[in-house]
Amino acid sequence: MQTLKALYESVEKQFFDTLTKKLSSLFLLVLVSALLYWVALNIRSDIMLQLHGTQLDAAELGKIQGQLDVLSNAILLSTLFTLVMVSFMVWYFRHLIVRPVMFMTHALEEIANGEGDLSRDLPLLTHDEIRVLASTCNRFLAKQREVISSIQALTVQIAVESARSLKNISDSSDSATDQARFAREVMDQSNMAVGSIEDVSQQTQGISTTTAQNLSMARDSYAELLEVTGNISQISSSLNEFGGLVSGLNERSSSIKSIVGLIQQISSQTNLLA
Repeated sequence: MQTLKALYESVEKQFFDTLTKKLSSLFLLVLVSALLYWVALNIRSDIMLQLHGTQLDAAELGKIQGQLDVLSNAILLSTLFTLVMVSFMVWYFRHLIVRPVMFMTHALEEIANGEGDLSRDLPLLTHDEIRVLASTCNRFLAKQREVISSIQALTVQIAVESARSLKNISDSSDSATDQARFAREVMDQSNMAVGSIEDVSQQTQGISTTTAQNLSMARDSYAELLEVTGNISQISSSLNEFGGLVSGLNERSSSIKSIVGLIQQISSQTNLLA
């Protein structure tokens, strides 16, 4: 079976690779008819030779020859009729099958090569399976047009979204640049703040040291103040005692003055007496 299939495919590729060649194979019928006519002529000649060798009369021989001539002419007419019919069938089938197929093939080749117009439908030239095939191709082309329209709309939408995305990316890039600049500024400010904090820390440590020293000095001063306060208390006591002593001395001075006055009086009286 595989051998017969391979032989058939080989013969088809070599001799019948087009529909026209396949249709032209009908001329084999004409060849067969011509061969039959040639065989009939040979048989007629043999029959006539054999009849001439017999003792038939001329009338009977003429009748048989006439019948053979009618048969030969009938075969010839049949051969000619077959030739005419086969020629007509080849032309008709080429017009009916090959022409629409070639037209559809040409249109589809133009579409495949990018030179055709998808908006045009294939013409419906016949009323048979070729018409069904053309209608199916037209439905396929209509579906392709719908798909292409959808793709075009989707492409436009993608282009718009791409432009919008590009704008957003550009804005994001600018924003990222600004944020990077702000980040650098913040970092610089942070570095400055860190330096200031370090300075403040150092100053705070210095102030803490100074405060500790001042606190120590204040404590020492407080101790000295306590000591001075004690001394002042002692001095105040001494002053009070000195005040009492002065008061006593004042009293004694008054007494002394009285005594001196008395002595002066006595002296005056003594002088008077003297």
